[in-house]
Amino acid sequence: MQENVIGDVKEYAFAIYLKGSKIIGYSCLSVGGMASTLLDSRLIFAEAFLISASSFIIVHNHPSGADTPSEADKSITKKLYQSGVILGITLLDSIIYSGGDSFYSFADNGAL
Repeated sequence: MQENVIGDVKEYAFAIYLKGSKIIGYSCLSVGGMASTLLDSRLIFAEAFLISASSFIIVHNHPSGADTPSEADKSITKKLYQSGVILGITLLDSIIYSGGDSFYSFADNGAL
């Protein structure tokens, strides 16, 4: 059976890496279960350093269809943002896709 993010019951997390306004890479960070997935900040920043990214965006889905960030979503976003400030690699946004046209953007909601 072929897996895909849309309509799947698993949670996926991706990073999109940029240099200036140009996308220079992306990575599937993790595939989780129905209610969560884990992000390892060391792997995110290691990849960013390897490809000389100046910024990145994190995207993950909520198979439940809820676009409200969980406490874990808020916590990891804050951790990645603060780490990025120290390391000089800016977290531009953390986006939760919940199906169809529904999503939550930390940047758009002033939560970064």
